[in-house]
Amino acid sequence: MADWDPTECTITWGGVLIDSGFAPGTFISGGYAEDRVLVQAGADGTIARAINASKLGAITITLQNTSSKNTELTAVLRAARVGGVKSPKAAFAIVDRKGTTLVAGSEVWVQKEPDITRGKEISETAWTFQGRFEDIAAGGN
Repeated sequence: MADWDPTECTITWGGVLIDSGFAPGTFISGGYAEDRVLVQAGADGTIARAINASKLGAITITLQNTSSKNTELTAVLRAARVGGVKSPKAAFAIVDRKGTTLVAGSEVWVQKEPDITRGKEISETAWTFQGRFEDIAAGGN
């Protein structure tokens, strides 16, 4: 029997370990930005494939707005700006210690800082990371 355990999933970027504070429901989504194989059929029915070498991708991590990980991620961006770096790049990884899903990127940045939403109930904060992903492997448990 397979077991999925969100507490066994860790995400790292810019020195921040995200291992708690995940929003309920889907809290990781994304993948490569382009199809891996581009296909063209000629007028005579000949089919040709082009293997797309692009490693550009985007992964969105959704946290509860009460998560301290939001503060830590914001601190990385602020510290970079103080140091004159407008968009810091860092290694990114998602590891499922109970399964085989793996995401690894060598040059990844925050695509856009999250929108702020607040209300009567706990809301969600979505961080989208974009960049060069050497491996995005959707595994199982």
